[in-house]
Amino acid sequence: EQVASAFVVTPEYRQKYSTNSAYVTGVYQDLLNRKPTSSEKSNWNSKLTNGSATPAQLVQSLMASHERHLQLVDGFYQEYFNRKADKGGETFWTGELDKSARTQENVEIELLSSVEFYNLRH
Repeated sequence: EQVASAFVVTPEYRQKYSTNSAYVTGVYQDLLNRKPTSSEKSNWNSKLTNGSATPAQLVQSLMASHERHLQLVDGFYQEYFNRKADKGGETFWTGELDKSARTQENVEIELLSSVEFYNLRH
């Protein structure tokens, strides 16, 4: 996570995109695996152009978003348990990330310390 967020604010990454609009699209694609909606693109393009937001603030906003947290939790369940997240687990862990009660690393440790993970490996 930290590597991904650090990477998309490097000068090399920024140089790939000739405009703020193209940069916003690239960041959304790389961090959320989708294109921004027209309003998201317009909003961030405007903020980057007028200086009311920095590229780092855009990246931080996306990294701290519910959407990103949901993708992380779903990815953890798929990777560690070889299944989709159940609704209760998905809601709980995403909520923990949303309210900053736990870090991504804390969530991973909890999942890797679970009885389910242990039983899958033994």
